[in-house]
Formats: sequence, C-alpha cells, structure tokens
Amino acid sequence: MRLMSEKCILYISSTNYKLVSAGTEKFMGGLIDTFNDEGVHSVQIFPLVGFNNKLNRINPSAFYIGVNCDGKFIGAYSIEDILSAIEYIKNKYNYQCDRVIINQLHGWKLEKLSFALRKLNLPIIVVVHDYMMVCPFMMLSDSNALWCGNSIERPSEEHCEKCKYKQLAIEYFEEINGFFTSIRNIIIKVVFPSASAKNNWLRVFPYLIDNSVVRPHLNYNICSYRRKLKDKIRVGYLGFVSDIKGYSEWKNLMRCLGKSRFEFFYFGSAIEEAESDGAKGVVVDFNRPDSLGMVEQLKNNKIDIAFLWSNCQETYSYTYYEAFEAGCMIVTSDHSGNITDQVLKNKNGFCFDKVEECVAFLKELHGEIDALRIENVTTNRNTDDFNPVGLMGEHIGDRKGKRPHFLISLMYKFLRSTNR
Repeated sequence: MRLMSEKCILYISSTNYKLVSAGTEKFMGGLIDTFNDEGVHSVQIFPLVGFNNKLNRINPSAFYIGVNCDGKFIGAYSIEDILSAIEYIKNKYNYQCDRVIINQLHGWKLEKLSFALRKLNLPIIVVVHDYMMVCPFMMLSDSNALWCGNSIERPSEEHCEKCKYKQLAIEYFEEINGFFTSIRNIIIKVVFPSASAKNNWLRVFPYLIDNSVVRPHLNYNICSYRRKLKDKIRVGYLGFVSDIKGYSEWKNLMRCLGKSRFEFFYFGSAIEEAESDGAKGVVVDFNRPDSLGMVEQLKNNKIDIAFLWSNCQETYSYTYYEAFEAGCMIVTSDHSGNITDQVLKNKNGFCFDKVEECVAFLKELHGEIDALRIENVTTNRNTDDFNPVGLMGEHIGDRKGKRPHFLISLMYKFLRSTNR
C-alpha cells in the first residue's frame, strides 16, 4: 500500500541559500527550517550561474539548475527537466509539492520557468525583497551609481535615458513582465515588507494589485523621554559605505558641522575607510561572531543622532529600527522610501530635501530634546492571517551581530494557511 504523500513547498530563487549569506538567502533558509520543523518539506531550485557561464562558451543554449531537497544538494538538471526533477523527488521521497514561493528571478530563463510553473499549476506566492524584479540594478541606480529618480517607473527609453545600461534594463524588465503576465492566474499573493515597497512595485506591475499584501516585520511599543545633549553631540553613520546609502552626504555633513560641537561615528565593517574620512569606526559586522549588534553598539557609544540618508527607495531598512530601538533621533532624506515614511509616522526624527538643510538644523540643536525609542520589539502578533512561531521573538538588540530574518516567523503561518 502506498503511503500518503508528505507536503512539500517548491522555492524558486537565484542562488543556493546554503552557500550564500545575503539577506534573501537568510530569509529563505529560516523559512525553510521553520516549515521543516512543522513537517513540511522543501525543494529549492536555482540557476547554476557559474557553471552555465562556462558551459555557454561551448553550447550557448545550455542552462542547468541546481536542486536542494530539505537543504541537501541532490544534483543538477537541465532547465527542460524541471518537471522531471520534481517527479523524481515525488517518487523517491514521497513528497508532494502543494505551492510555490518565488524569492528572486535574476539568472533564470524565464520563458522555460514559466512553462514549467504553468504545467505544475500550483498556487504561487511572490515575496518582494527589493527592486531586482524591476531592474537588474536592485537599488535602482544608474550607470553612475546614482538613484534614478524620485519615483519608481518601468524601464523605458525615456526613463532610462541617462543610463548607459538602459537597453539591458529595458530588455530585462520586458522579460520579467512577460513572466508575471504568463503566470498571473496562479499567483495568489505578492507579499511586501512595507507600504512604500508595495506602492512603488505596483506602479510597475499594476495588474497584481488585487493579490498584494503588506506584512510589517515587527511589533513594538514607543516610549518617549527627554534626552540631554552632551557638550559634543554624537552623530552616527550606520551600515554600508556607498553613495547610494548617502555616504557622500555624510562626508559633506562632517565637513560642514566640524568637530567643535560634534563627534562623528561610523558603525559597520569598512572601518579603515570611515576613519580616514574623519569618523571614529565601531565594528558591526554580521559575518563576524565576535561583533556586537548595532543596537548594543549605538547604546554603548551613546549616539544622539543617526544619519540614515539613503539615496534610494528603501523597501524596509532594519537599520532604521535598530537606531530607533537605541533611542537615536533620525535624520534622513525626503526620498528614502520606508525610512522617510516611518520617521514621519513615528515622529522620531526629521526629513530634509537637501543635506545643507540638515546641517543648518543640527547647528541649532542645544540643551535637551524630546526623544523616542522603541521597546518590546517582537514579531507582529496581532495579524489575523497567521500566528508567529517564535523565530523572531527576541529584541533586535539581543541578536548578537545578527539582523532579524525578514518576516520569517510572521510569514510562516500566513503562507501555511494561504489557499487559492
């Protein structure tokens, strides 16, 4: 007698999550582990980019994918054999896939992937992490590493006029758009981390609006207090050293404010560069187990103001919430996506059009300021769609050197309970 098939989810991504430690892969690994704990198995398929690049020198049409089953690599298949690979897993392990979760699509031959998904005819959930499904440059930066503009638009001759990669961006988008159009009837949900990400993304893919939901990562309480400014106000730059993250504006800010009333700190892993530019470097490296977390380091160094001047539309920004938990006042740009939205909503900082306006404001700060911080940071336990299972229940600051996974425990029950 044949045993009853065990449930399984098919994950589609661009890399092997067991070998890459970026945010999307960490999210997927945590989600897979959570489902596995509940007896739901996983099959992940991803393009073997390096292998394909070498093989294409001999056979330009060749394209192979890697397959993981419950986190173990079980082999490589040609893209034409996706259905055969899933059938093999079904027969060997008695797994029956009942849905698909798409995390990333770059690197795929989308026409053939679309064919396989339509043949499978399983409900699909798309998880949006960034804007990689709009443009191959996920920060929506042009060839000069500058943000494209104040609004998200579909790549076109007009919108991408100043980018030397415009033809690549246009062709890339047309392929992605064609893919979503071909499978739209089996997409049951598109999940976003913020309203800003949703609004921007749906400007480009408006036909998916009926299936879109926002699932904030965290719940928290807001606590108000009076913050007495020291003789020298401490200002911190958090995270990656990149112009798209506002590093040029940071250097301009330091130069204009000077060090008579201000002390400047950098929190991240590019210590040598930051210190050569005039800031005191504080190590926060998520790949180093000996590194303290961002919240703890901000508190230890008594930072008054966090400079979060992203020159791009942030879809979420854990850094904002880390600075908020540490009780910092936030200064940001009018065009920083979810950072801007949250500062305006929570009233824990100020937004400026130009960094010169920010400089003028900071020069006038004296004495005490009304400040806010967040406490009891947990996953969102009040949504009706799902119940968290505890992966992210701890404070952000308690995760030594690690960021909380993207929505893992929140999304778990939501994905588990979502039907056609």
